[in-house]
Amino acid sequence: LVSWSMKKAILILVLGLLLSGNAYAENIYLICNRTIYENNGSGDWSLFYKEGQSDQPILISINEKNSSVKMIVHLAENDSGEPEKIFKGKGSYKNGHYIVKKKHIGKTFINTWFLKDYGVTKMKASDKLDVIKEGNEWIVDGVSIRKLDVINVNYNYKGECNSLTKEEYLKASKWK
Repeated sequence: LVSWSMKKAILILVLGLLLSGNAYAENIYLICNRTIYENNGSGDWSLFYKEGQSDQPILISINEKNSSVKMIVHLAENDSGEPEKIFKGKGSYKNGHYIVKKKHIGKTFINTWFLKDYGVTKMKASDKLDVIKEGNEWIVDGVSIRKLDVINVNYNYKGECNSLTKEEYLKASKWK
């Protein structure tokens, strides 16, 4: 025979497990190679982003909780050989897709393109990433846009990603 207090304890335990399942957060760490498949930019700067060309790999950290996503994206290596954060943004998780759209000031590209030497501190920049796991493979599909005066860089890319442990991601995303 089970006592009433024992039944209450079991009920509380079961409800606690059910409710904690809703608050479960998944963390995903990836390094993604990218290939440009469409260049919608114009001018001399866009010539550096040719269709079929590989773009710099990116590191992605995804924290998913329910249908909400927080994503941090780094260039795996900028021109000085160090990783550099591109942006941190919020998005959604739906039907297996982790999607983030983020407008930002383009700091990474101002540094990479040495625009800060000419007094540039911000540009119109935006990124959209759609990350999905197809079978055992992670795929990233993205759009990068950078605009400032005569600069009109706008390209779409796709790439395969490899999973990293949290420790591998943290090591790869920090300055050496």
